[in-house]
Amino acid sequence: MSTSILSGPEQLEAHEQPSALAAHSTEAPDPAPKAGTKRRAARACLSCRSRKVRCNVVEQSPCTNCRFDGVECSVETGRKKRRSIKFREHIEGSGLAIKPALSKKDEPLQSVLPGVVDTEAHGSLDDDTFSFLRPWSTIDDVTPIMKYLYTAENEPSNPQQPSTLASVDSFEDYSSDSMGSQAESPSHSTSTDGIVLSCIVRPLLTRISLEDAMYLSLKGALDVPEGPFCDALLEAFINYVHPFLPILDLAEFLQLMQQHQDELALGKNDFGQDQSPASLLLVQAVMFAASAFVDSQYLQEAGYTSRRAARKSFFEKTKLLYTLDCETDPMAISQALLLMAFWHETLDDEKGASHWIGVAMDIANTVHTASLTPAKKRLWKRIRWTCLVRDRLVSLGMRLPLKIDSTGFKDTALTMEDFDIVESSEITGLPFARNSVLQDPVRQRGLAALFMAESQLCVHIGRILTDEYEVRSRELLPDPHGISRSRMLLYPKATRDQAVIDNLDGELRLWEESLPDVCKYWSPTIPPSLDNPRSSVLLHQIILNLVYHAAIATLHRPNANSGDPSDARSSRLSKLRVSHAARGITHMATDLYRLRLDSYLPSAAVTVLIPAILTLIVEWRASNDERAKRETMRNIFYCRRVLERLRDVYSGGDHGAELVRAALGCEPEDLEREAKVEEDEGMGISGEKMDVGDEDFGDLFTFDDFMEAEGDDMAVDGMFTEAMPFGIVEESLAVAP
Repeated sequence: MSTSILSGPEQLEAHEQPSALAAHSTEAPDPAPKAGTKRRAARACLSCRSRKVRCNVVEQSPCTNCRFDGVECSVETGRKKRRSIKFREHIEGSGLAIKPALSKKDEPLQSVLPGVVDTEAHGSLDDDTFSFLRPWSTIDDVTPIMKYLYTAENEPSNPQQPSTLASVDSFEDYSSDSMGSQAESPSHSTSTDGIVLSCIVRPLLTRISLEDAMYLSLKGALDVPEGPFCDALLEAFINYVHPFLPILDLAEFLQLMQQHQDELALGKNDFGQDQSPASLLLVQAVMFAASAFVDSQYLQEAGYTSRRAARKSFFEKTKLLYTLDCETDPMAISQALLLMAFWHETLDDEKGASHWIGVAMDIANTVHTASLTPAKKRLWKRIRWTCLVRDRLVSLGMRLPLKIDSTGFKDTALTMEDFDIVESSEITGLPFARNSVLQDPVRQRGLAALFMAESQLCVHIGRILTDEYEVRSRELLPDPHGISRSRMLLYPKATRDQAVIDNLDGELRLWEESLPDVCKYWSPTIPPSLDNPRSSVLLHQIILNLVYHAAIATLHRPNANSGDPSDARSSRLSKLRVSHAARGITHMATDLYRLRLDSYLPSAAVTVLIPAILTLIVEWRASNDERAKRETMRNIFYCRRVLERLRDVYSGGDHGAELVRAALGCEPEDLEREAKVEEDEGMGISGEKMDVGDEDFGDLFTFDDFMEAEGDDMAVDGMFTEAMPFGIVEESLAVAP
């Protein structure tokens, strides 16, 4: 066997590694094996294996036997080597070639690093052969992580260290020793020509194999945003993710991120041993969550074609780090999983939001907090409550069964003392905190109060889904291979107890009446600018009240469809409550659109808007008053505008838009033009309090009008008419978390 090494100034001389190159010399081919002593082929195709003849599929594909016989040459992949083989196929497809994992430490460097081509596997190589390979003419062509691994051995601070890479199996020992010596050597950054592996990446390399490190590098999972892009992502996370997902010690995390930025800017690689680096898994998860809210200009400058593409890229990096077990800290894993739960691309994804939330809660339940510091105890308490909140919201929007039992949360309600209020002295000099809510402790307490209110609202939502809904199996459309599938979803119970409905409705009203002023929503007289921290508080006030209205509609919608004459009175009251909830959602959607805050809504807003729009469509069809129909169409107009904005971020927006189009029976734009509905630029904000308990709809809509609507023809859950495709209606129940 012989190898051909890509040319470059780093090509190793033969006299430097006599023992290694002796086995790979290009001048002395291996002697022919003696007759009768042929070894078994390393791999055989299925045809040769069944005929029990020697196969040379390792040297060429198809093998000689299959080529002469004219049959398909296929090789079965062993289960234990599946990931490894896929990795090598990925390397070869990207223009690199590597040999199988080594078992001896004295193998030459070129037999491990990409850029070494096995001529026995590729046949005779000439200059044209390398046209499909990515040549590494210089060490500068190597990715930072591979350059680090290369120079760590070929330019070691310890002259006694051999210039060979250890095997994949022993890479953990290698990386621990080499990185320890590099951290102590101040000249390391010079030896790597300025390439610095920050405090986020370096600790990871001591825990994973070389093969995994190479794969992570090729997939970009080791690349962390830098400079203004990183600052913008962190600012978006502070303002739009953390308030309703308070699962981080924010001050500590931001300081570690600033340390990362400083290392890269100054070219240092001497992160103190007394400091705990940020988790790479958690950092990528934070970047993923923030990518839904960061200014699109930063995404374009970073090379992303769309916001969805950016979210998908960050999510895949995060998921890859989790899949390869790159993190061992239970807290960091739980935090990352809760952030990953904001990804929902397909309706039949087995590892969707509900899955990640369930795993995060399982990890949290295994942690014994008695011996932890008070700060860690508070953080774990917030993580557990966040798991419960996210579980209820996902079930509310997607009609998925509840995963988390609320029994253990009865006596552990969140208090203001459970939240960490960041002081200005802790964030001095942090560029990503300048325009954030962290500058104002009062607003931080207000956001904490909003999350506490949401946590209690989600307790009531859990009771609604438990008492008024039941789990039933639903057949899904077959997959592309024709395999039938089913899914467990929540459906309204066939029989309902009016006393239970009244009790649950009373609990929701009591929750609303007990809200502190900071949690109640008033339409602002003077809209705040987007860079004003007040806009973040206003946004989360709206989100809280949107969830409240969605809970009201979820409770009363099944009863509004009751065809039992004895329940006529309760059915009418439920219809009024559903209609009022839809109008409350419309009111806030209009404000969101005018305030330009609709782009910052979470994915749950999609499943709040769709039922509201469909309820308005029923009212629009039922009304004979032209003025009322025009006003209803205007409300639909603004809700649709918000939904269109969300389509740029969440896949659920696409399903919602199709559902609205099917409900109307035509393009919404056509009806809006016919009704002469246009965006009113001159219409100001009302400045009135949004009273969620007011049921006076004025002259635009009367109780009798609603009762004459197509209530008997409604299907599924009270908003959908029989004219709508049933498949689209069903899918609407699971468009997004």
